[in-house]
Amino acid sequence: MYAAALDRRLAACVVSGHFMESTAKMVRPSPHYTAYIEVDYNYPFFSRQATEFADADICSLICPRGLHIEQGREDRVSYWKMAQEEFRIVQGWYDRLGLADRATFEIFEGGHFVAGQEAFTMLGRWLKP
Repeated sequence: MYAAALDRRLAACVVSGHFMESTAKMVRPSPHYTAYIEVDYNYPFFSRQATEFADADICSLICPRGLHIEQGREDRVSYWKMAQEEFRIVQGWYDRLGLADRATFEIFEGGHFVAGQEAFTMLGRWLKP
């Protein structure tokens, strides 16, 4: 997601299992996901990210290119309902530009892994020469 936001050479982006309301993910414990504040990791805390950039904001920099977000219902890294809510913001930007078909969201049965089926279909659509 971050690479696609920064590098316009990337024609499409798939986000798998790491998309939701990022401030909550960092600092608000939940029974649905593990907050970063609860674990001994420091890599998720990018400078000023929690106060300036939500995941949807990062995806606004990907628009109008193809974007697919997939999320497992049993994923403890990202809560699918929060991912779905955050995606509604992203979908709004694509909709207003008349590009709704370029941003897709998939919820699959399973945990923190790449489902890939719809993602590869989307990539095949956007990466054809």
